[in-house]
Amino acid sequence: MVAGTHQQAEALRDQTAQLLAAQGLRLSASKTLITHVDQGFDLLGVRIQRRQRKQKSPCAYTFMSKPAFQTAKRKIKALTRRHTRNFSLRELLVMVNRILRGVANYFRFAAGKRTLHYLGYYAWWRVMRWLRAKHPKATWTWLRKRYFGKDKLAEAGVTLFRPDSVKVAPYRYRGTKIATPWNTKQMQATRAACPHVIDERAGLEWLQGVLFE
Repeated sequence: MVAGTHQQAEALRDQTAQLLAAQGLRLSASKTLITHVDQGFDLLGVRIQRRQRKQKSPCAYTFMSKPAFQTAKRKIKALTRRHTRNFSLRELLVMVNRILRGVANYFRFAAGKRTLHYLGYYAWWRVMRWLRAKHPKATWTWLRKRYFGKDKLAEAGVTLFRPDSVKVAPYRYRGTKIATPWNTKQMQATRAACPHVIDERAGLEWLQGVLFE
């Protein structure tokens, strides 16, 4: 959407609200932002922004948004504080891995390989600092022999998950393959093939709950 004058923005907002109202949805004023695609916007934890490519036309990219990245870091940091030092390393890894796997699987369709790599690096050092605090008198040699090898932390069969090990596959074009209220022909074909799976009203209610008030 192109950002213009205040009047143009209001007109665009009103047109969008009318379009959604025809689908039984209501636009949330507090969650609506009118901006230029080159400036980008965040949606459900994903940063969508158009960028120039070398000797090619501009392309819209999806990234892990900064708020989502900071939230993941805060969760890992909270788990590796003083109050969890009575846990075993195995118990801590189970909790940290749950966060890392969730983030990696959610953002595996974004351009986030470097981000996931850094998140794994951050988690490794947070767990290492946690181990140092848990065993303040231990040497690096003792910690290395007991808990980790060259590039991993593990105990009792549980290894610190590497989020960058998840295959990243961005830019999948699936627009014409997803049945939506705006793609009636595809919706009807999918409903005819799988009548027990597709429920248009339920899908609209789910979309309303996620994106709108």
